[in-house]
Amino acid sequence: MNQNHKDGNDARKLIVLSTFGYNFGGYLEVNLINFHRAPENSTALFGFSLEKTSDEGTDLGINGIDFNLDIKNEKLRVRCGRGQIPHVYETIGDFSIAARFNLDTNPCTDLNLIAQSAVIDGQRYYNTSFVVAVKTTGEEGFYSLFFYSSRDVLVETLVSFAVKIVERNPTSYLSAGEMPLSGLYFMMSVLFLSTGMFWIFYLRRCPHPSSKVHLMMTALMFLKALSLTLHSIHYHYVDQFGAPLVTWATLFYAVRLLNEVLLSVVLVLVASGSTFAEGRLNLKQRALFVAVVLLQVFASAAHIVIAEREQGAPEYRAWRNVFIVVDVLCCCCVLLVVACSRARLRRLRRGPGRDDARRHLWQLRHFAVILACYFYATRVMAYLLPMVVPYQYAWSNVAFVEVATYVSFVLIGYKFRPEAQNPYSAGCDKSEVEKIIIESDTAKDLHKLTWRTTKVPVHRQTLIEVTEEEKNMLLRNESDLK
Repeated sequence: MNQNHKDGNDARKLIVLSTFGYNFGGYLEVNLINFHRAPENSTALFGFSLEKTSDEGTDLGINGIDFNLDIKNEKLRVRCGRGQIPHVYETIGDFSIAARFNLDTNPCTDLNLIAQSAVIDGQRYYNTSFVVAVKTTGEEGFYSLFFYSSRDVLVETLVSFAVKIVERNPTSYLSAGEMPLSGLYFMMSVLFLSTGMFWIFYLRRCPHPSSKVHLMMTALMFLKALSLTLHSIHYHYVDQFGAPLVTWATLFYAVRLLNEVLLSVVLVLVASGSTFAEGRLNLKQRALFVAVVLLQVFASAAHIVIAEREQGAPEYRAWRNVFIVVDVLCCCCVLLVVACSRARLRRLRRGPGRDDARRHLWQLRHFAVILACYFYATRVMAYLLPMVVPYQYAWSNVAFVEVATYVSFVLIGYKFRPEAQNPYSAGCDKSEVEKIIIESDTAKDLHKLTWRTTKVPVHRQTLIEVTEEEKNMLLRNESDLK
């Protein structure tokens, strides 16, 4: 994959530039452009470090390769750790020659590469490059590239530089665990598209009329299929050319935003019941609905920022943390809607229409279980699986999340399909419990309003504050006395 990283006046001691899984024949090309530090301290240390991690993402105890920038002598000194270390070359041309003539000697030990300097506007800048190649199966693995600045010096040093990184495996620009993703996303898009078409066929043949929720479910399936298709195209371009096409990437972000917002709306509609779907909202439902939509829009915007930022950018980690927090809050709001609906049905299951209330409550319990499993699989497990899955099978994490999403969509559609006794069907008989729920919610909303008071004259008394009802009664009494 091709990356361009720029830093200006950065005081961080360690910057994560890239992580990539290399197979046999893969290589890493790094070009350091216009490196400058302030103040110019001769004892400060700068350079790159390439570390190999285990399949679980922990350090293997191997020192890896250090590329120390010797500013005084204008050299890039390569120091290799123990173990099977990848081959190091000065340029991509040297690597191509070695690969063409099958030169397996490892030139890593005590290798000194050239670091050129140039003076621009009175300031000295440095440029250098190197290539790291994986030429044996023992050198394969998941590597992390770091840039370190003054790691042995307590004095703060500001650095400015640009780095061009090219990471490639023999047949793809994708990491070893990401190469199957293009085909995986396309297969899942076909699955969602087929399910959406079957859902339309079912709604048309069903004797019970559908509601707005069912129509939104249909749109959600097709939006999800379109989003997966665009994601597949995105990975295809990265796989072949090393960078995504801007047009397809923009279209993908727009469709993904609509898909996520519509998903949140559908979940809130199902959790709130038929009264919400038909537009009869109480104050709490309105507040939760607005909160879920706004949080989801903000979470999607944060995800776009993360995808467009390089891993070593200063704001990358901050936006990632923001995305996690907002996404968790959005999930909590949806679960809160479910909890409020269940509490409302519990209050009514012993009164009039208790049979309908119990049936609705039982249905809502199933939805709560499905929703909890969906959030756990797509949020919690999505962060835990990469820690235990080998880097070659990183695609299995995506497969698990997408399959869990598909199963959740199918179960929700099956549980809330149009039926005679389903409260989400537009043509079902409105039970007494639903009327009580609506009246109860309306009464609560009216109770929260402040009663308007006014001052009216009373026969032979001073002005006092009374309600409108008392005012009308007093006026009628005065008219009777007259």
